[in-house]
Amino acid sequence: MWGTGVGVRYYTPIGPVRADIGIPLNRRSGIDSAFQLYFSIGQAF
Repeated sequence: MWGTGVGVRYYTPIGPVRADIGIPLNRRSGIDSAFQLYFSIGQAF
């Protein structure tokens, strides 16, 4: 499955705070949400 999205990063003394929104490109009716939000603290590896 493929998706696209955007995100923002805010750098703090303890690490980055991240917020992302993702949208599926081939949405499956009744299975996939229209979008998803992701919030996290720290580096993405």
